[in-house]
Amino acid sequence: MAEGPIMLDAVLNIRHINELHESLLKAFESRDTLEIDASAVTTVDTATLQLLTVLKQEAVKSGKHVVFDFPSEKFIDSARLLGLAELLEIDHPASGLF
Repeated sequence: MAEGPIMLDAVLNIRHINELHESLLKAFESRDTLEIDASAVTTVDTATLQLLTVLKQEAVKSGKHVVFDFPSEKFIDSARLLGLAELLEIDHPASGLF
């Protein structure tokens, strides 16, 4: 049974990092592919991008996949600023499955 994408909030910051970590961990444990909808993101901080980077790295080690669907320009710009866009595979806004 396929599950829907994980929807990221518009504002992603350290205040909500524990909640995001827990929801990503549950999804990671129960899915082989994590689709993460980043289309609504207007602000994302370094801590959140670090968490998502570790998620992507752990997925590779575990033979799983993390896909960022339709990342917003702000999400992409923030990842680029930190040099993480290539690692997160979010080079352009139109990702995901068509």
